[in-house]
Amino acid sequence: MKILRKILVVVMALVFCLGMAACARDDGTTKLKIAFFKAGFGDDWVYAIAEAFEAEHPGVKVIPEGHSNMETLVKNRLEAGNPNNIADIVSVTNMTFYNDYVRKGYLEDLTSLYTEEVEDGKTLDDVVLQEFKSFVTVNGKLYGVPWEGAVTGFAYNTKMFAQYGWKVPTTMDEFFQLCDDIVEDTNGTVAPLVYCGGIAEGYFQNIMLSWMSQYEGEEGTEEFFALESADVFLKEGRKLAYEQVVKIISDDSIVLSGSKGFDHLAAQREFIQGHAAMVPTGSWLETEMSEYLSEFPNFEMAIFAAPSIKPDGTDKTGTPRTVSTGNADLLAIPTKAQNKELAKEFLLFMSRQDMLKLFTEKTGGNPRPFVYDEDTDWSNLSTFGKSVMNVWQTSVNIFPYSDNAKYKEGRVGFWMAEAGMPVTYLQNLASNQMGAGVEHLVQADYDLAVQRLSD
Repeated sequence: MKILRKILVVVMALVFCLGMAACARDDGTTKLKIAFFKAGFGDDWVYAIAEAFEAEHPGVKVIPEGHSNMETLVKNRLEAGNPNNIADIVSVTNMTFYNDYVRKGYLEDLTSLYTEEVEDGKTLDDVVLQEFKSFVTVNGKLYGVPWEGAVTGFAYNTKMFAQYGWKVPTTMDEFFQLCDDIVEDTNGTVAPLVYCGGIAEGYFQNIMLSWMSQYEGEEGTEEFFALESADVFLKEGRKLAYEQVVKIISDDSIVLSGSKGFDHLAAQREFIQGHAAMVPTGSWLETEMSEYLSEFPNFEMAIFAAPSIKPDGTDKTGTPRTVSTGNADLLAIPTKAQNKELAKEFLLFMSRQDMLKLFTEKTGGNPRPFVYDEDTDWSNLSTFGKSVMNVWQTSVNIFPYSDNAKYKEGRVGFWMAEAGMPVTYLQNLASNQMGAGVEHLVQADYDLAVQRLSD
């Protein structure tokens, strides 16, 4: 019995110690879980901001979880409804999912958060770009906070441009003349442009929206994004945008051989290797290719916005207008999150000027849809990062989103003909058929809009 009693004492002691060890591992800290889409922007930004937040919030541990398939993972977890598997903050990059989440009650109402002070007497509403708010407004309420906005356009090899004396084009006439100069000056050894024809519509869709908006002007752009009538799909700016793409991809002297089948990484590698002078892309490029860029220490690049269609750089009303189309990506708090108040505090913390700057620096110059201080010091950015911020600050920044109910339901979109893949459709046509292909796309988009808007 004494032996048994001793064994029991030892076992109880071990159990107690193990329990204490578990408590020690847990150490009483409050965990803030963040599930985010990890792709072109990497994850340095979230760890840097998390470290800064923890420094100002003793007893808090931020636990980031990044994944390239996070949108699907978040969707599955929200639908399963297990609070233990749901992060306190989630990124949302699919606006159809976002509206579905709101309808199903998966996301916390953050309307009151916009009245909270961020710093220096300014509320969240004061510092968020107002153009972005419409994306997260559903029935007058706000369920998200801007995450990243992005800049899109054409990246170019700055040292190659300097070597040959090429100028950054501001109009499409200048762009096509530049393409001729590149071919002539390099004796055809460098292609003017490479693009990822095998994925993501060659990264042309946002640029096409930029061309459309640049030509149509502010009023025409607002009319298009409202999607109140199928007639908006017949706007001249849309047809002209299609035509710019055709003029580029149909010319073998412009496009690097193989572009039709390249994914984004392959196209970007060809660009970095110097096989092409330009590539359609966005502000994520430097971070996304950071590992590969380390193999080319002398390579330098920058980005410019989509050149204007009209030769004088104005819209159809004669008003000067440069446009960059970004992304409508956001951060939200699930209704079943376990630390909602701390999550709200983190979102406000992220909206401070020092954190906006930190995010931009850690993502290679990528902006968030906020009002940045005009005197922000960007000296820590690379040439590419500085050019991104220059485009952001000198362009009209639009976001591909509509308040239209049919759009929010996923029944109507900006590109509907040919399964919403107009560039894929066009590049599979013979060059002499692409003109007719544009006419088909314009008419097919209109016909589908008539049907879907009237249903």
